[in-house]
Amino acid sequence: MWWELNENQQLYGTDIDKESIAWVTQNLTHVKSNVNDGLPPIKYANNQFDLIYAISVFTHLDEKYQNAWLDELYRITKPGGIALLTFHGEHCWKTLPEPYLSEVKEKGFSYIITGEMDHIFPKWYQAAYHHIDYVKQSFGKQFKVLKHLPRGINNHQDLIVLQK
Repeated sequence: MWWELNENQQLYGTDIDKESIAWVTQNLTHVKSNVNDGLPPIKYANNQFDLIYAISVFTHLDEKYQNAWLDELYRITKPGGIALLTFHGEHCWKTLPEPYLSEVKEKGFSYIITGEMDHIFPKWYQAAYHHIDYVKQSFGKQFKVLKHLPRGINNHQDLIVLQK
């Protein structure tokens, strides 16, 4: 391993994608991984994690799922802990047709049922787009918003840095 964990550190991974978790289990034996359901709860203790990294999760959730997962991430984050979450910010809006573009500009959020990944993922896993003001307000209900990095992941998805 290119880094060393001390005896007080542990890496965990969870996802709805059974194949991805099977790969992690087989190839990254230092990571404790499991498959989770579409909605919380997940099998972690309250205040368990110093750092949570959720890439391309909130980019696929409607507001019901989004809010449930924000509550769950808050529950499992330690006080003072950090959550790094991505969302489809303004850069990703270029391809949005009307009325979705107007909706994200006016409401701050748009959820589009594309059906593109129905053969891979559950029906609730679609495409969500966020305005930064909406993210700061919604994600900031429990977490403190520390930083917004436009196109912060792969020069594509926006990254929001939150603290409990």
